[in-house]
Amino acid sequence: MKDFGPIIELFMSLTDKAAQTNKVKTDYGNNILLYRSEIHTIEIIGRTNGIHISEIAREMGVTKGAISQRMKVLKRKGLIEKIADPKNQSRILVTLTEAGKICFSGHRKYHQKKDKEMFDYLNKLNKKETETIEAFLKKANRFVERHF
Repeated sequence: MKDFGPIIELFMSLTDKAAQTNKVKTDYGNNILLYRSEIHTIEIIGRTNGIHISEIAREMGVTKGAISQRMKVLKRKGLIEKIADPKNQSRILVTLTEAGKICFSGHRKYHQKKDKEMFDYLNKLNKKETETIEAFLKKANRFVERHF
């Protein structure tokens, strides 16, 4: 039987590190520290230039209540504003303030810099190698969903 110990240890280390990123705050360019969940919410809002809370919740896979709480934090930090939807006055759109746009742009730059090494590596792989990695990650994702 093959020894999968080293692979399992690397995988567990990866999942532990990924879980820890939820506890770290980062400055994306305007001296406002944001958790990963907050900056990814800003990313969604910035990509859409006006979005309903229910759409954010759906895209992030969380409840509207969770997003509403996050909106309060982001509003208090001066990163978002809520405006009436011009197409339906009874609905509210969330948009980025100028400070939110700085975070949005800073987050994009952060990923361009931090992800470059990974993309350079992936670009050197042939189709079979990338398919193998993709298949492994899909199985690993299902494994994590079942176990945690």
